[in-house]
Amino acid sequence: MNLVPLVVVLVAVGGALGATVRHMVDVRVPRCRGVLTANVLACLLSGLLVGSGLVAATPVLGALLISAGGFTLGLGTWSTVAARAADAVLAGRWARAAAVWGAHVGGGLVAAVVGGVAGLALAR
Repeated sequence: MNLVPLVVVLVAVGGALGATVRHMVDVRVPRCRGVLTANVLACLLSGLLVGSGLVAATPVLGALLISAGGFTLGLGTWSTVAARAADAVLAGRWARAAAVWGAHVGGGLVAAVVGGVAGLALAR
């Protein structure tokens, strides 16, 4: 049985849901912090998925993990970070560009580690 079409659909549905949540967060969180919130949350969820070490023992669990992966990919928006940092560089605000990247990468790394530790704890 060829599962590739099913995987594509699950990732697409998860990605669409993640992008929808990202848009809602970006609209509701004030002053350009919505993208940061969405990226940090995506890293936290990714760390949780990886840290839990869940093995798809059933097709239903495998489908859930695949769509959750699509969700976290849709939730994060690193291209927006790059565009905002590039705008800052073009305006001669190098420190602002570094701060944008620092906040997203630093926050994302911390969130991924926290999620990974939490996932390991949940898997026990």
